[in-house]
Amino acid sequence: ATPETILKKSGDRFSTHSLAGTKMPHEAWTKKEIVEQEIVSTYISKKLSKTPTTNLTNTPTFTAKAANIQHLKSVYTWNSKASINTFLEALHPTPAVCGFPFKESLELIRQNEGYDRELYTGYVGLILNNNLACLFVNLRCAKLLDNKACIYAGGGITQRSNPTREWEETERKMDPLLKILSTEEKD
Repeated sequence: ATPETILKKSGDRFSTHSLAGTKMPHEAWTKKEIVEQEIVSTYISKKLSKTPTTNLTNTPTFTAKAANIQHLKSVYTWNSKASINTFLEALHPTPAVCGFPFKESLELIRQNEGYDRELYTGYVGLILNNNLACLFVNLRCAKLLDNKACIYAGGGITQRSNPTREWEETERKMDPLLKILSTEEKD
């Protein structure tokens, strides 16, 4: 159920996007979400600047709908003869997965998280002949076990975060999966 594309490829044309900040459609964007988006956009720009790209462009940030919520988004496109793996290695893990700054966040997660993420926060999708690809960060997903589901979603926590609002935001991110999983089959 993830809205976050890590990489698309068609021939020599690639794209990715920065996606951060979450709000309900009736709410205004706050400084917290804007800073969150800037962190992700800066991260992607720096990572792509170290890869073999030509014609790298990105759109201005805009509001993107994802089910019941909205995010801030900017799309990056470029050309390259490099492999898909070149860009996956540069972009993953994203700040949505690991936080920022990378090394400090990764260490904090390893010391404090206390559970195996398994497939959550990896990437999933299709690659055809290394010429066509559509891959997503595996966020907002579910692991089905017998008649139970374990649903995963995360939050963008910054200095401006309010713990109660972050929890509510994370719950809203899970709503579409919960609705799908709770739908009873009809005869």
